[in-house]
Amino acid sequence: MEGSFMNQRLLALFFLGVPAACRATEARPAPLPDVAPTEMYVHRALVKGVPAEAESVRLTVSVPARCPAGELCDLRAAVLVGNASVELPLRPGFADALESPSLSLSWSETGELVLETQGKPVELDLCFALASSDPGSVAALERELSSQTRAEIDEQRWDGVRTRFERLR
Repeated sequence: MEGSFMNQRLLALFFLGVPAACRATEARPAPLPDVAPTEMYVHRALVKGVPAEAESVRLTVSVPARCPAGELCDLRAAVLVGNASVELPLRPGFADALESPSLSLSWSETGELVLETQGKPVELDLCFALASSDPGSVAALERELSSQTRAEIDEQRWDGVRTRFERLR
């Protein structure tokens, strides 16, 4: 009877000790790094005044990989052509493309976004996050994106492209 009691005590110690030992070796989550809160922005481009007889419209935006405001994160392109809208996540360093009967959207490894339509007016929203909200750095990025946004209609440079840059709330 005494042996049975000792076995019960050993079993109880074993079952109490194992969970405590497991808890002691559990990995604790690493502390979060000090990261500035990200701000979401959109660079909007609109090709206006497309002639009715136009056969093709091409809108190109060269996106910098880095800028004074830091790395652009969570990039995505949202496109509106007539009533059709599409969205494409963009990964720096990787190429991707999306095609439909009314448009072609491509993203190159070098950061060039090209949107082509069959003579239809187009709106493009380039959405992204920045870790910095320094007004000077953000303004420099706005100027760079605006200067790197160009349009062609039927393979001829078109000055009817309008851009707008804004912080999303």
